[in-house]
Amino acid sequence: MQSLKSDYAGDIYINRAEKLKEEVRKLFDTTVEPLARLELIDTLQHLGIMYHFDKEIKETLLNILKNKDDVLVKKDLHATSLLFMLLRGHGLEVSQDIFQCFKETSGDFMDSLCDDIKGIMSLYEASYLGFEGEKTLDEANAFTTNYLKEYLKQGEIKPILKEQVVHSLELPRHWRVRRLESYWYINIYERHGDANSALLELAKLDFNLVQSSHQTDIRKMSRWWMDLGLVEKLSYARDRLMENFFWTVGQLYEPQFSNFREGITRVNCLITTIDDTYDIYGSIDELVLFTDAVNRLLFLLFFFFSFPCYFKYIINYLTCYISPNQLHSQKHFQMGT
Repeated sequence: MQSLKSDYAGDIYINRAEKLKEEVRKLFDTTVEPLARLELIDTLQHLGIMYHFDKEIKETLLNILKNKDDVLVKKDLHATSLLFMLLRGHGLEVSQDIFQCFKETSGDFMDSLCDDIKGIMSLYEASYLGFEGEKTLDEANAFTTNYLKEYLKQGEIKPILKEQVVHSLELPRHWRVRRLESYWYINIYERHGDANSALLELAKLDFNLVQSSHQTDIRKMSRWWMDLGLVEKLSYARDRLMENFFWTVGQLYEPQFSNFREGITRVNCLITTIDDTYDIYGSIDELVLFTDAVNRLLFLLFFFFSFPCYFKYIINYLTCYISPNQLHSQKHFQMGT
């Protein structure tokens, strides 16, 4: 892992990314139609570059929420589903009742909606953002899932559309690892005839810059793991550094959360080692003693952190002074060896 290198570590790439971000920011000013603005935000999210535009996205969504009737009055399934998905995905209040206009008097979703494959796919994704007990979204999920499965059985489907439908049915966006989803969608977006060149270039460049940041993180973690030496000392334990690090990338991949990834990777590696010790190596008597020691340590730490600073300095000094190595050296000094 120490040999990992990136071609995207220079200032030339960072400067280019900054210029592209300025171009993309202008899109928020030039894009007027509510649906177009929703699609812009959705594309930014899907490409994995939305974290550069948090302020613009928040302002746009709040404005759209304030004037959401401009979207709903058109009774466009794609627009309504996108509105619901983005508002709820960003923690803004929106009711499932906005889908009532797409239902028959019987309570079923209209069959005519099936003529709008784009709308069906958006409704499918939106249905996974429902809360427990939201019956309309449960019905929307069943309706869209059944239709999309039948849709794939048709003969003539554009390859790129078929790929997207299969991908969505396999696992909805809301459940996927965002970094992997962005990698997949960059390829899809590039094949779109109406892809925005600035968005596409920024997405590709940012993906590589973020990957470079992750490589720096994993090199640091690899040095820590090797210096710790648990793999050599505890041969029974799983060596899962990469898996544990990748899990943190799935949680927060943005470069600014490097400390989070480092801290959680350390914790998970140690938890994995302790778990293996309990599961496959330690005897019952040994594990009882170990558990008791850990509980005592946690109890002491609880009191330690409640002490004033000057007590902490004294305790730290005492800990260093009476450590086994110090006692060993002191013993030999007194014996004249």
